[in-house]
Amino acid sequence: MKATINTTVEQQLLSRKEIKATVVFEGAVPSRKDIAKELAAKSKTEPSLLVVFGINPKFGAKEVAVLAYAYDNKASLARIEEKKKFKRTGHVEEKAAPAAEGAQ
Repeated sequence: MKATINTTVEQQLLSRKEIKATVVFEGAVPSRKDIAKELAAKSKTEPSLLVVFGINPKFGAKEVAVLAYAYDNKASLARIEEKKKFKRTGHVEEKAAPAAEGAQ
């Protein structure tokens, strides 16, 4: 997998950077976590502060267009992003259901 950052736009009011990138891959489309790790390395941010917003595959080609947001800190990340995105991108571990206490 090879990522190329096309544009980076600073959004100061939201304390984040908007990153538009192209990812070229072999085989299946990479997961959000894999894309986030690659983009975090390219943009020199922490993977825990990067959220992949959208992955748009190009028909017939082994590349995807990616829209991601790199936040300045965890507080602005938690304030802006939806909790559903946290689960999808792997930022929050889902809690295991408590085991049923002994049946009487």
